[in-house]
Amino acid sequence: MASSNATSSALPFMAVGRVKDATPLASCNLIGIDEQRKKTEDIFRKLLTAAKQKLKPGQRTRLQWNDGSVCCLMDNQGEYLYCVVNSFMEYPESCAYKLLTDFSVEVKKQPGLTEVAEGGLTATLQPKMKELMNKYENPAVMDQEVDRSLAPGAEARSLTGTDAPKGACPCCSVM
Repeated sequence: MASSNATSSALPFMAVGRVKDATPLASCNLIGIDEQRKKTEDIFRKLLTAAKQKLKPGQRTRLQWNDGSVCCLMDNQGEYLYCVVNSFMEYPESCAYKLLTDFSVEVKKQPGLTEVAEGGLTATLQPKMKELMNKYENPAVMDQEVDRSLAPGAEARSLTGTDAPKGACPCCSVM
């Protein structure tokens, strides 16, 4: 996907939508070409529309798209769909789902989720979306941040509680 979206970002797009009425609630689109931006948003709308029949509550799916993939997470109640675009297939799937899970925590804090109009949370959530996309941009850097945050003498462990080799994704221990 990196070759077709004119961005150097590993995570150029993230969004959340309400499943029952297929309403996009917020998105963050870092894709530089207008045509690709629109195409990516259209794909999210199609995924959101299909989610009601294709995904069960709590289900995750990864779909190949261009050179990368789209990772989708349905919340445990089947009410909201969270998606992130990865520019390359090698991006660790579990890191993408950790990003979406972290984002879902922020979304659930918003008042009136069941009634928010299309795009109604974009202005509120976009700064947090950009922060999370930057945080999860490079899994190897995330590992270093985990190491720095440990108390002196503490062992480095991944976010899943398993040992993560240096340079591996802290979410999943994948290089």
